[in-house]
Amino acid sequence: MPLILAMLGLLLTGHSAAAADTTYAEKAAALVQSYIDADRFSGAVLVALDGKPIFRQGFGLANREWGIANTPETKFRIGSITKTFTSVAILQLVERGKLGLDDPVSRHYAKAPAAWNNIKIRHLLSQQSGILSFSRTPEYEGWSKVHHTPEESIGLIRDAPLRFEPGTKYEYSNSNHAILGVVIEAITGQSYAVYLRENILGPLGMNDSGLDLNETVISRRASGYDRESGAWKNAEYVAMSIPYAAGSMYSTVDDLLKWDQALGTEALLKSGSLRAMFTDYDGGYGFGWRVGNWLGNRVHTNSGGISGFTALICRYPDERLTIILLTNLHRAPVAWIANELASLHLGIFGTLGHLCLYES
Repeated sequence: MPLILAMLGLLLTGHSAAAADTTYAEKAAALVQSYIDADRFSGAVLVALDGKPIFRQGFGLANREWGIANTPETKFRIGSITKTFTSVAILQLVERGKLGLDDPVSRHYAKAPAAWNNIKIRHLLSQQSGILSFSRTPEYEGWSKVHHTPEESIGLIRDAPLRFEPGTKYEYSNSNHAILGVVIEAITGQSYAVYLRENILGPLGMNDSGLDLNETVISRRASGYDRESGAWKNAEYVAMSIPYAAGSMYSTVDDLLKWDQALGTEALLKSGSLRAMFTDYDGGYGFGWRVGNWLGNRVHTNSGGISGFTALICRYPDERLTIILLTNLHRAPVAWIANELASLHLGIFGTLGHLCLYES
């Protein structure tokens, strides 16, 4: 409640959404600092209007053992935001005639069981396949601590009964985009990482993004933390080969702004594919993105939660407003912070939980 009351006070000061950028930056910094003071945030924040940052700042520590501060250049694991990249990769292959959205998964994934015969590529993209998420299996907690190939992880759920008839409802499953990653590799003959670098990250100049593998030395990568009983602790280990095309990427706030801006143009996809990606197929979910409308404001969001890290990107395409939060704190309240930052700019206050949604 103190944070909400503080936010209300900011909005009652008489400053409009059109106030100078410095005024917005000062208020935004104070808002985020309140979460820092409560030990509920540690990371980097970027708010952009028309693709230009109006607030960009690091908070807290990237490494608590050495007292190294987070900056906007710090690299963070982004978890399920990876799904947005996998979705664009699939749509690129559709545009190139390599596969179709209505192709059965079995056409491109040779190990698909008979129970998956009615599952189409579009069902994987829109979380309507009915396939159980491998991260919800009893074995997953121990499984995630040891390196496994994507095929081995998919094997955890390959023989599990479908949870519903494909295409009939929405249910979030990390298995969907992991399978899409295997499809990308089967069609292109390239590794998922190489495809991303050559077709998405490289062309956009996203040189501070990629797949975060445990054995790789990555400059400026933050360490992941959790809080327990009021104390900071190192996050539990997770083998980064496990999340794969569903959640294994790292990035920076600046690179994700490049990503956001590319999705407002035809830099990577044609307009028809972009419309398809941001269409609500069920449950407020498109192809790798949550899509919604709040008081006349269209919103596209995606979030990620992985041991020691939480991430969120919120896009308001009509207002040309982008909010990106990357943190090295597990379960950080990124949705609340993003909502308040959006409200501070849009001049809206109330039912903030309906602006930016969080789901990992």
